Amino acid sequence: MSNTSKRKGIPDGIKTLPQLVAFFGVARACRRVPALVGRKPIVLGLVIPKGQADLYKRVAGIIVESRKFRLDGDASVIVVDTDPRRRAKNEGDIWDAVRDYDRVVVIAERRDYLPSRFQMLADAVVETSPISARDIVSAVRILFFRDMKLADAEIAAAASLDVLAGAFRKGRPIAVSMRVLRAAMAVTDDTSRDLGPTLDDLHGLGEAGAWGRDLAIDLADWKAGILPWSDVERGILLSGPPGTGKTTFASALARTCGVYFVAESVAKWQSKGHLGDLLKAMYGAFEEAKSHAPAILFLDEIDAVGDRERFSGDNSQYCTEVVNGLLECLDGAGGREGVVIVGACNHPGRLDAAIVRPGRLDRHVVIPLPDALGREGIIRWHLQGALEDDDLTHVVERTEGASGAALEQLVRQARRSARRARRDMRLGDIAEELPALIPVPSASLWRTAVHEAGHATAGLSVFGNRWKIFSASVLRVMTHTGPQKAGGVAWEDFGEYTATAADYRSRIVRVMGGLAAEEVFFGERTDGGGGIKGSDLHSATVTATAMEASMGLGSAFAFLSTADGDELMHLLQYDSVLRSRVEKTLAECFQIAKKLVGERRADVERLAHALVDKGSLSGAEIQEILDAQPKLKLVSPS
Repeated sequence: MSNTSKRKGIPDGIKTLPQLVAFFGVARACRRVPALVGRKPIVLGLVIPKGQADLYKRVAGIIVESRKFRLDGDASVIVVDTDPRRRAKNEGDIWDAVRDYDRVVVIAERRDYLPSRFQMLADAVVETSPISARDIVSAVRILFFRDMKLADAEIAAAASLDVLAGAFRKGRPIAVSMRVLRAAMAVTDDTSRDLGPTLDDLHGLGEAGAWGRDLAIDLADWKAGILPWSDVERGILLSGPPGTGKTTFASALARTCGVYFVAESVAKWQSKGHLGDLLKAMYGAFEEAKSHAPAILFLDEIDAVGDRERFSGDNSQYCTEVVNGLLECLDGAGGREGVVIVGACNHPGRLDAAIVRPGRLDRHVVIPLPDALGREGIIRWHLQGALEDDDLTHVVERTEGASGAALEQLVRQARRSARRARRDMRLGDIAEELPALIPVPSASLWRTAVHEAGHATAGLSVFGNRWKIFSASVLRVMTHTGPQKAGGVAWEDFGEYTATAADYRSRIVRVMGGLAAEEVFFGERTDGGGGIKGSDLHSATVTATAMEASMGLGSAFAFLSTADGDELMHLLQYDSVLRSRVEKTLAECFQIAKKLVGERRADVERLAHALVDKGSLSGAEIQEILDAQPKLKLVSPS
């Protein structure tokens, strides 16, 4: 077959292997939209694989501009940015193109990045499929006039496009190309394993960082024969909000300890197929770690295995066998000397109790969202020496509540902006990527200030000098980064060893103080006190349920649950009698909070005005404003 016949239907500008396989994906996606390659006007949305916008823009441009496919009219190809702020600017470009051009292709990494109005007006929105082994076989035959084995093509399909472009060159035999490809992929794997931060490079890890450094010392002593394996901590459970660096911590721990690293997840095991395949993958991960000991075995999403106490229905036997298999691996019939397990999850309360017993994942550490010092350290690490003489205070202040992953993305976007401008990065590049600040409307700000003042006033009224108030604050500006906490009051308990029913009820009154103040001042409450874990209503409900079902401080003595919040909420959903008792406690405490706020309305109002004016107040300033009255004694109902 001639070269010409092989290239039939392929634009002349398609010259490299990545371009050709990308063209195959576009052509396959557009089988039902022949207008793109049929010399006809079209408005098309093209959803592409992540991180390949430049390649697909080039290929789409070649298609619409090719003499084989081009109309007399002009064409336009637009890439929708992944950054929401830049996407807003893209939308204007899209409508200009739709108005002015006959052939328009709008490229996005996700369908929801495309404007909804565009999706309705476009001739089609199609998604390209991932590169397949058969795409590689066809592309090699067309470009290099050579045949390759499907097994080799399957290996090639797993490589990055830049590695493919470098390995397969004109005049190079397939065997040589595959040898180069395998070597390049091996180097990539080794680099991804060996390079990267150690624990000393990471910031905002809290207790986890100290634990990891101690482990590095113990493993070094174990390898030297100084310390027996029985004295080494062999497991830790990490939890915390998404993006706080649990995965990064595990790989940095392995580098710090200088040991082999195996990264697995429950979802990855489940993707293998039926139960036998899952267990085989699970056992294989532990065997790999043992064969390379000393090693760190990282188990992500470990809470997905669940808790045997909560399994029911048709899948309970399957789920139980998964938990049992994991417990068997954690114990290790033949031992797992030299293997440290790092489990990570967002919901530790969903784990089977046996997984976290001594000898397994017995240490539980929460990785919090980074504080100001941690945020600056994370940003500096990702800057890799750039802007070392610049003051990042403004950036740090504007990223409060951001995760480590969000900060990494911030620096990456700033670096990209500088790169596209063909210059070194400037502090302004980061500033431009920061979330836009939006002033909180005066009515909302006043309501939030009243809410927080109600917390402070009710709390000081019921606890007096037994609790110290650190601060109170309200946000006067907010960002586009999603739901945010509009305000808060920080407390410190002076630390009593035991608590009575009155103490628990006082805590509920303090938590209900914000909603009570809203009702006293405005005649109604908003939804700001509920809706999410950690909200006022969630906290008050967990406390009231613990009194009734766990602490023996309600109307009954029976122990029905531990004090774990998730377990208590699960119990509350299925026990109507318990719900009625909890609701009674909450209603009584809310009325007490309303009474306290009503009696000290003038104090609440003065404090709220001060919060609106200053944004935040110290504990001393709050005490001065309130001139706290003596603590009111609360009596539990009989």
